Amino acid sequence: MVGSWRLLEIRDGRKQLVIQYSQGGECQTDKGVVVAETPAEVAIAPVYRNPALPCNDVALLLTPSGVITLDKPLGTRKLLHIPGDNAFPVS
Repeated sequence: MVGSWRLLEIRDGRKQLVIQYSQGGECQTDKGVVVAETPAEVAIAPVYRNPALPCNDVALLLTPSGVITLDKPLGTRKLLHIPGDNAFPVS
């Protein structure tokens, strides 16, 4: 299962986005959010960490939330929902 997110609030002159996102599938935990900005769009993708050991846990669909601070205010740029799949590195 891949996670999704939803916008809760826009703050600070449209420069901060408050989002809520799902944890992921069974045994996954959130690793963070990747944000890519262009002059026309802002893309957001939650990424997940899989356990190193086999996991028999049931799915826990927690909903962490966080604040994303953009390089520039959102303005008229499109806000894109990109599904997370562990394909993006998070440092």
